[in-house]
Amino acid sequence: MKNSGNEINDMQGLVESMLAVSQDSTVYKRIAAYVEKYYMKIIFMTAEEMADALSVSQGSVSKFCIALGYRGYADFLRSLQKLV
Repeated sequence: MKNSGNEINDMQGLVESMLAVSQDSTVYKRIAAYVEKYYMKIIFMTAEEMADALSVSQGSVSKFCIALGYRGYADFLRSLQKLV
């Protein structure tokens, strides 16, 4: 998994990447804040469950993950599970 040429190897790297991609989108800011606060819960959630919890579309969750440099939510989830 790559993000602008930089690998995300720890939570700090993930938080920095989320801050960067959420600059121009209020939806992405909400998703990023949720991930930062509830990452231990998210590792057991589907994209649909996360979208429902945030009252956003599943597509927004997937696009957020892609903006971070992942192939999609499943790829993001695997990486998050490895980080925690």
